[in-house]
Amino acid sequence: MNIPRAFLSLTSLAALLGCAGTTNETDARNSQSDTARQDREAFEEYAAYEAYEREEERHEMEGASVGGKKGLRAQYRTLALLDENRQIPHDAMMRAKAEVAALPLSSSTGAGLDSTKWTSIGPGVGRVRALAIHPNDSKVLFAGSASGGIWRSDDFGVNWRPLDDHMGNLAITAIQIQANDPRVMYASTGEGFAQNQLSTFGTGVRGAGIFKSLDGGTSWNRIPATNSTSFYYTNEIALTPDGSILLAATDDGIYRSIDGGNTYTKTYTGGRSRDVNFHPTDKSIAVAHFNSNGGTQALYSVDGGASWKVASGLGDNFVRRIEFAWHSGWTGGGNGCVYAQMDVSGTVALYRSTDGGASFVEIKRGHVFPSQVSYNNTLWIAPTPRDSNPANDVIIAGTVNMARSFDGGANFAELQHTSLSTAYLDFHVVLNDPGYNGASNKRAYICSDGGVYSCQDILASQVTCANLNATLHIQQHYAGSRQPTSGLTYVGSQDIGCSLRDDTKARWEGTAFGDGSYSACDPVNTSYIYGSTQFAAVNRSINGKLEYINGVARSYPPTNEKKPGYIITDSKNRQSQFIAPMVMDPNDPNRLLVGTVQLWRTNDARTPNDEVLLTGPAWTPIKPPLATNAPISAIDVQVGNSNVVWVGHSFEGVYSTTNALSANPTWTRRGQASLPIRHISRILIDPSNANRIFVVYGGFTSNNVWRSTDGGNTFSPISSFPSVPVRDIKVHSKKSGWLYAATEVGLLVSEDDGATWTGSVTPADVSIFELEWSNDDLYLFTHGRGVFHQKVVEGANLPDLEVLSISPADSRTTWDAAARYTVMVTVINNGTVAAPANLSAIVWSRDTNAEVADDVLDTFSTPALGPGARQTFPVSFGTPYCLTGPGNFHIGAVVDANNAITESVETNNGRVLTPARPVNIYAGNGRYLDYLDPRTANRDGPAWRGYAEWFAKNGMNAQICVTAPSHKGHFVVLLMSGSNSGVVLDALTDISLSVPFFPPVVVQTSTSTGTAIVQQVMPPFTLNFNVNAYIYSAWFTPQFVFNGFGDNFVSNVIKK
Repeated sequence: MNIPRAFLSLTSLAALLGCAGTTNETDARNSQSDTARQDREAFEEYAAYEAYEREEERHEMEGASVGGKKGLRAQYRTLALLDENRQIPHDAMMRAKAEVAALPLSSSTGAGLDSTKWTSIGPGVGRVRALAIHPNDSKVLFAGSASGGIWRSDDFGVNWRPLDDHMGNLAITAIQIQANDPRVMYASTGEGFAQNQLSTFGTGVRGAGIFKSLDGGTSWNRIPATNSTSFYYTNEIALTPDGSILLAATDDGIYRSIDGGNTYTKTYTGGRSRDVNFHPTDKSIAVAHFNSNGGTQALYSVDGGASWKVASGLGDNFVRRIEFAWHSGWTGGGNGCVYAQMDVSGTVALYRSTDGGASFVEIKRGHVFPSQVSYNNTLWIAPTPRDSNPANDVIIAGTVNMARSFDGGANFAELQHTSLSTAYLDFHVVLNDPGYNGASNKRAYICSDGGVYSCQDILASQVTCANLNATLHIQQHYAGSRQPTSGLTYVGSQDIGCSLRDDTKARWEGTAFGDGSYSACDPVNTSYIYGSTQFAAVNRSINGKLEYINGVARSYPPTNEKKPGYIITDSKNRQSQFIAPMVMDPNDPNRLLVGTVQLWRTNDARTPNDEVLLTGPAWTPIKPPLATNAPISAIDVQVGNSNVVWVGHSFEGVYSTTNALSANPTWTRRGQASLPIRHISRILIDPSNANRIFVVYGGFTSNNVWRSTDGGNTFSPISSFPSVPVRDIKVHSKKSGWLYAATEVGLLVSEDDGATWTGSVTPADVSIFELEWSNDDLYLFTHGRGVFHQKVVEGANLPDLEVLSISPADSRTTWDAAARYTVMVTVINNGTVAAPANLSAIVWSRDTNAEVADDVLDTFSTPALGPGARQTFPVSFGTPYCLTGPGNFHIGAVVDANNAITESVETNNGRVLTPARPVNIYAGNGRYLDYLDPRTANRDGPAWRGYAEWFAKNGMNAQICVTAPSHKGHFVVLLMSGSNSGVVLDALTDISLSVPFFPPVVVQTSTSTGTAIVQQVMPPFTLNFNVNAYIYSAWFTPQFVFNGFGDNFVSNVIKK
């Protein structure tokens, strides 16, 4: 955990770090002495808190338990991922993403949202564990965040943009760029630090293996060979400059690949590895950390990681993670100079090897404080000077703080640094610019739990660090709330505490340290905002002044609490989830409910604290704990009736009361016969319909969204929802069928009350912990990408017909010409009013956009549909006889084909076959006439006067297909003289045409020639006509002449 330096003024920060200041700075400090004193007290309070927490964390990191703040934090986050057996299935995240991607609704819009219209508002700070610099362009940086994916900057970190929002896993631990081909990149996933080996619980987010990019980081794909439990937590990767060897330090040992990551060999087994590094110029030399039940070892290799030997000279077995750093400027030989930093018996220790890691000597202990190296441990050796004297080495060592040595580690001093904005503790990376030379270029970058910082002169006595996080929106939120009237957004975040944003200022300010939790904004008195940190430590901000109102003193261990009746005793005893739920009564903003193992209530949240009488808001437990002491994980209060309260206990059950305002409410178990026993993430009583209640669950398993429509008497699952953990659910206030689900893989929405879902509107495949309405805006509080919001567009009070799907009735994948088939068409009315029955069409489309401008194959009638109603029905149609190619043609359906209905959305009336099954049509002019002999049905039979006489008596039958740029036009049938080609014979005065039509055909007879004229939108058709006069010419030629919009041509000629 860290304390954001946002809680310290910049002047007092400089004082705390011992920075020398100018006279003006000194005057400023004097004029702000009260602020500096308060900041120092806050920092001392934080230091005491950290010392208390680290004792518990030590036991966790030794594997004795999963206790301590980091373990409990991870346990809380993991609860929502477990199935009924408290397991996370293998590759669950990737399979969940694939299931969401396969959902039938695939457009970028849904439920009033558009995936391209989200606004990200930060905060611009968060945990960064990996940084890489382009080897040929030092302006280009790549940052890997703890759960927000990979980000790129093209201007030395001033501006950032995320890469591949839908990458299979966003928990980035390392990034490597292949030096001889920077298009090739590797990224490891899964933060195994302070993780019990391959266990369910741990500090970080489970990974999904190693990912590779072949386009410079634009897109990423998992390497299939790393799809195994061995690569859940890949803590570091090392790559040779030519890409010939890739090493991976995982929680299951050390792995090696010599074929671009395609296959791997386990080269060291029996424990976990946290770091691996190649020699900067010799790819045969490498060092690695390894930890097993027998203790921690430093390993070295002289064959490129194919085999490993144990180094000598390190401390005792009570050693945790080791971090290595090579001195690239070393000229002393001996396979190179490498440093190692670790924890030995609770103290940070630094070692050096001048033989490539084979043996080490201790050079310093206690040089940086405090020791927390299993979580944050970084080491940097300046590449200059180039010599063989270790006494000249410049070293920066980081854990919670940072220290620097200019004499090879003999002496250290705390790194004196200032930030242009906010600085955070817990350091993970120090990386110099590729052009660093110690003179004209001394640029280096520092990464911490507070993001990325640039230091133009890392050797300066006081290092100036530029904050590069304004657009690096990677904060991990647990919860958030919104005050729409005042434009305030309040968030609780992992390890960063609580932060507040004022829309008018467009910047974030820290308000409380720790792990920020649930919050609520008073809608009546906007000066009051309630927040909380871990273990139900409820706080209150009045016009920006923060104070705790849970009755527990903010000293560690807690002392001097408020009087009984004014304390949430479970908060003091940590009998709650790490992040405990808190809600404000929607009917009375002076009433708060907090869930621990009990349900606590205060009716006077605005009552001032009295530090003399030791009073404040009174707290009363109104629901006793269960026999199992299972913590409450979800709370909701019915809008309009404060007596109705529902709660959920994690891995237990759901309870409700109808007399919550009484001294001893009566609680009833609900849904016991049907609801699953898993982590209950959220309960929602529909604010517009109290009989409709949602209970959502965690777990990579089915049936995570349950609904009651009878006030909770019965529940049934929404079975169409994918097997994805759900963390929150919201309902649109005006469109009851519009549902919004916050899941582990992004936002899922439904427009038909849960019958179908789409994930295509999410801003990224990131874990979303909470949703919040702010008037018509939907806010997303994510665990890795900060806060997003977007205005939900309801549309006018009109119907909105949409073709949801069209699929073959017989599951076929091929289509024949001139044949009839049946498809199943599903149509929904997304609008707010009924849609009448309407004329619709099956079309033959030259692209994937079905519309009435395409070839119409057949028509059908869509029945009347009420608001939110949908219907699936069969439609028969015939395929065309001939087409003009080349290209792929699709069968599609279009509702309201003649635009007779005014709709709120006019662009979603068509859809091609789902999934698309195009038919390839080869090249051809498409303008031809096939003759069918009426007696033999043979095409292109012989022609002489006898046949001509027969035709004149008995008629002709022909097939015609005309595909022109526009299908509208005149078709004139002319019987031409064979001996006088092009001359219309006067004898043809009575020709009748029968043509199928859509839209209706207009037939007229030419007054000059007596020939028939057909005007229509052209489908293929059969033309029959009779000649009622004898033809004595040896030859005659029936021709079909197209006169459409000035485009005249004569069809292929049949001579008979």
